[in-house]
Amino acid sequence: MGTKEKSLSQAGLISEEIENFGKKAAMDDDTYLSSEDTSLCKNGDDVDGEEEEPSSAIAEDEPSISKIYFGTKGPPQMLMVIILMAMGYGCVVGVVPNLVKDRFARLNHGWEGDDCGDFSSDDEPDECDKGGDDAQDAAAWASLINNFLSFLFCPMFGAISDCRGRRLFILVGLTISIMPQIALVCLLEIDDLNPYFYYTTIGFAGCISWFAIMVAGVSDVIQPKYRTAAYGITSVGWGVGFSLAPCIAVPLNDSAAVYCSLTLLCCGFMYALIYIPETLSDEIADTNRRTRAETNLEYADESAFKRGLYQPFRHMKILNRNRLFRTMAIVNVLSSMAYSAEYTLVIYYVDDELDFSDGDIAIFFAVSGLVGIITCAFLLKPLNDIFGERLLLVYAFMIGAFHDVLYAFAKTAWIFFLGGGLFGLANVSWPAIASIKANNVNEREYGIINGALVSVSSLSAGIGPWSFRAIYYSTDNTEFPGSMFLFGSCLFAAAGVISYSLPESQTNARLIEEVATNEEDITVESEAKTSNVGDSTSKDLTQPLLTTI
Repeated sequence: MGTKEKSLSQAGLISEEIENFGKKAAMDDDTYLSSEDTSLCKNGDDVDGEEEEPSSAIAEDEPSISKIYFGTKGPPQMLMVIILMAMGYGCVVGVVPNLVKDRFARLNHGWEGDDCGDFSSDDEPDECDKGGDDAQDAAAWASLINNFLSFLFCPMFGAISDCRGRRLFILVGLTISIMPQIALVCLLEIDDLNPYFYYTTIGFAGCISWFAIMVAGVSDVIQPKYRTAAYGITSVGWGVGFSLAPCIAVPLNDSAAVYCSLTLLCCGFMYALIYIPETLSDEIADTNRRTRAETNLEYADESAFKRGLYQPFRHMKILNRNRLFRTMAIVNVLSSMAYSAEYTLVIYYVDDELDFSDGDIAIFFAVSGLVGIITCAFLLKPLNDIFGERLLLVYAFMIGAFHDVLYAFAKTAWIFFLGGGLFGLANVSWPAIASIKANNVNEREYGIINGALVSVSSLSAGIGPWSFRAIYYSTDNTEFPGSMFLFGSCLFAAAGVISYSLPESQTNARLIEEVATNEEDITVESEAKTSNVGDSTSKDLTQPLLTTI
């Protein structure tokens, strides 16, 4: 074949390829224009004289939170573990105050008579009264140590769980949390054992928060707009457990209740060991490990001791990222001081001042737990959809302030029960805080932000009981021994006012999701237009080739 014939043949092949390329580009243009026309139709514009009816509301097709939560692998299993652990803790809520008060009275003040739990506050011997004060002081010290360790280690373990996964640290945390119940069994069986052994194990249990790691696990698998309700359902586990515990513990004597508690906690651990899956994806874990390795290189010149000493505080820097996080940290400190003091001291207060029996304490926690269950399981999602997370916080803290006022002036059991019910209504604050924090970080930081959140809560939770105790000691013999609860009411009110100042655009999950969706749509549209311009440029570049041929 001659040179001329070869050139004509090659020219024919090139022309054919260019023609096919042009057809494909034209089809792409038609497709792009068709998508634009479709979007115009959706916006209400008339195309080709045909008018489309508006589509049905998306909200009608939106799945329920229960379907999303219980249809996702991980959260339901975690909820079951929380219920079992709460039942275990709840079984001994009424047993511990009398047990440790009697033991302190015998070891520290020489009491040799009947059990201190058999006396009312009016005829209680002085030795038993002093034993009760020792028990409250020991509980406050244990809370301080527990929360200080949580302050140091929770951000670190949260950050490590972002790299190594959630499951391992949940199991380690559950193991440590069983130790106080083992110590309680020993206290029951060994007559000369000092209760400080029991409170030491409580303090040590603050090293790692299995619940904070579980919350990070829920964040791994639940979309942002459902997180507040999902956190609420997760926290319902505590209410369910504490509500069911009295049904088990009240018919039992102290010894049986303690052994039942230990059994339930061991069941919770075994259930977690068998059924809780890993929620952190391998891709995110690998990315976090590389990022962590790069970060460690920045501190390679430091000694291992210095690096380990500073590491918890470096993880805390996430709370200083912007004004929102700093404000949320202040809100968290104020509310945690009030919540922790009540959780730690309320059972001792009602035992000393209102002569609550084990049955009364059981009823009190049952009322608070049942109201909390109803609120978080059925009311939280509608309230969050209507008001958003910011106003939900304001609502919770105002309810908290009012219920503390009832505690302060309560002279009868039914008023305290009413305050306990309101306390259940105020339980929506924690899901809202956790949701706001998680919605303002990327998916690689769920562990560290929850760890930092628990860390700040723990610091304030250590300070709270001591500040409440100082107020109680100064007003114990006055007409208003419940003045410490008025201090708690002020803390809640301050937290509510500060929460109202939070920006709506950063606290409302639906607004955040809408902004993210709009940005994603703009990006996709920009990429489509860029691709279309690229195709047109490619067609223009073929013209010199045709001319040459």
